Amino acid sequence: MAVNLLEMAKGYLTDAVISRTSGVLNENPDGVQKALVAALPVFLSGLISRSSSPDGPGMLTSLIEQFTGNSSTATPSSDTPEQLMTKGSGLINTVFGPGAGLVSTALAQFSGIKSESASGVLSLAGSVITGLLGRQLMSQQGGVTASGLVGLVAGQREFIGAAMPSGLAALMGNIPGLGGLFGSGSAAVKGAVGSLGSAVAGATSFGGKEGAGRAVHTPAYSDDDNNSKGFNFWPWLLAALVAGLLFYFLRGCGNSNDTASASISDTTSASVQDATATMDSTATAAGALVDSAGSSIAAAADSAGSALANAAASLGAFGARKLPDGIELNIPANGIENKLIAFIEDKSKVVDKTTWFNFDRLLYETGSATLKPESREQLQNIAAILKAYPAVNLKIGGYTDNTGNAAANKKLSQNRADAAMAELIRLGVGQARLEAEGYGIEHPVASNATPEGRAQNRRTAVRVTKK
Repeated sequence: MAVNLLEMAKGYLTDAVISRTSGVLNENPDGVQKALVAALPVFLSGLISRSSSPDGPGMLTSLIEQFTGNSSTATPSSDTPEQLMTKGSGLINTVFGPGAGLVSTALAQFSGIKSESASGVLSLAGSVITGLLGRQLMSQQGGVTASGLVGLVAGQREFIGAAMPSGLAALMGNIPGLGGLFGSGSAAVKGAVGSLGSAVAGATSFGGKEGAGRAVHTPAYSDDDNNSKGFNFWPWLLAALVAGLLFYFLRGCGNSNDTASASISDTTSASVQDATATMDSTATAAGALVDSAGSSIAAAADSAGSALANAAASLGAFGARKLPDGIELNIPANGIENKLIAFIEDKSKVVDKTTWFNFDRLLYETGSATLKPESREQLQNIAAILKAYPAVNLKIGGYTDNTGNAAANKKLSQNRADAAMAELIRLGVGQARLEAEGYGIEHPVASNATPEGRAQNRRTAVRVTKK
């Protein structure tokens, strides 16, 4: 059975440790506990990304040996929380580099504690994870060699996916240069709002702003529904390189072989000059095209990064919301959960056929109805709301943009709505309280003439049918 470092680390987070840590940081114990539980997968995500670099294996082994002092008895429980926070500050800087402060800020926003306190919590979590890795490395019983250490760390991806809160992954995914760290964890990065790296990939695949638009829509609803062929500048780049080499070769031959050049007829020389001029022109045009494409990708990435940041900001801060049955949810201020609860509790709001609430953290695999793991948290929240309000029934609607075949789009939208309903049923909601329908390209909420509009039209939503 694979070693689950996160479960092992959580064993250290006793009430006594949380109480002492909150006292040292002068923070509410609930906020500290929330931050600590979230900081563990955040640090481990960063460690996975850092260890996958060319110098990763050596860095990882050196990091652990320096932290543990080559001692197999150096475990998290052997130090106080204050000591672990002090020792862990260097770990955070090594793993996250210049982005360490931004990571702490995102963790603070998620948990509701001060940024400097979040930095201490992240340092503590890093110490705990690194200490456990050291125990695995040094212990004969663990049987983990230095060469297998990277594999052990990489094997934590599935555990991170289950432990990383999607709301935090959304915040982390917006950090420039760090969004890719959390793609394996959840929503992240990539899960909840995607990453800048995805935006660049989308721009390369689909070309210019169109690619960026497809990447931007991911955090709010789902991956791109439709296949599309766009401009690919790589063949032009190759042509430019070949033309440049030929041009260099021809000029080189002319300069180094004067005698042979003199024997070439005027007609032949003219032909060569014409061909060279043509290749010059081709190379210049191709070079300009590559520069233009590169500029488009950079602009698309910048645009996507801004849109992702705006998407996360529009959800508002995450906070506790207690339901009538005593269950407490951690949900964003402007997310679907709060909107749905407000509608249910407001007696002046009547059930109709036009009031829909869009999922904002529901994700599907590209071109399919398979829900991504990071969708689990929001569906669990919706299931909890339905259980707390047993008189409420819901209808789930699936929608696409107008790109591609209309019939295929409608089928995909139906399958996605069915998948969301099936997950709610699996979570304990009675089937009789739910229905699902795919509308395909019908009922657009924005213009399909722009990438941004199409992104808004690709969505999954719910409507209260009884309350």
